[in-house]
Amino acid sequence: MTQKSRRKLRVWQELKRRGVPRVMAMYAATAFIVIEASDIIFPRLGLPDWSVTLMIILLIVGFPVAFVLSWIFDITPRGVVKTGALEDQDIPKESGGPLRRKLRTSDVVIALLLIVVIILAYPKIFGENESRLGSWVNRPAQPGDHPLRSIVLLQELEGAFGFSFLAKQCVGEPLVNK
Repeated sequence: MTQKSRRKLRVWQELKRRGVPRVMAMYAATAFIVIEASDIIFPRLGLPDWSVTLMIILLIVGFPVAFVLSWIFDITPRGVVKTGALEDQDIPKESGGPLRRKLRTSDVVIALLLIVVIILAYPKIFGENESRLGSWVNRPAQPGDHPLRSIVLLQELEGAFGFSFLAKQCVGEPLVNK
């Protein structure tokens, strides 16, 4: 292991020891909830449109502040205390070997969920903007088309999207009984 990668590993271990990643994850989740709530609530309160933007800017500015505070202080059962240096604590030094942990069930579940999300999101992100029903639906009606083309289209919509009530009762019946 090179000196540079060893230094990066030590920095990451120090961040974990001080609880910084946990605080940053909690801050990000809380900020997301606050942004969503302010986006919904602020217009109802009659606040100007820029108030949501101000909230986002304040939360972005607060991120480094939370980082620094989580580096310096720890929340313990005794209250908020300053985090001590590594030398002050009675933690045995590392043996120099790589730290490995056992594979947990939660790791497997998270990996499977990530794979499912990627599989489901890939067509939405990188897919073409074509209809599920193909080019037959998107082409304009031709003079020689069958008059019940719209009924066939509604049946296709019913199968593809589940618009059974809308397709049959609201639109299909008036066209058939015409």
